Amino acid sequence: MAAYLEYRVRKSLEQEESPLILPGKRKSTNPTARALLEMFDYLLVVKQGSDRALINYQGPEVIRALELAGFGKEIYLFPPRGGG
Repeated sequence: MAAYLEYRVRKSLEQEESPLILPGKRKSTNPTARALLEMFDYLLVVKQGSDRALINYQGPEVIRALELAGFGKEIYLFPPRGGG
């Protein structure tokens, strides 16, 4: 699964003009699955009742990485039914 994430982000970055900025201010057009997963480690979902909020300590590049993978922050905020 992580390899597919890496593939999707790299494929999307081929269409982009700017590289992805990884933690440590490293720029990459070929991020590894490990680097991408490390970026997502800094996302925190806070749930209060039925509402959810996404706390992002790393800035917009984390959300950009999600979008490059074909997702958005909504996967954290609106999980499928039965997902808690």
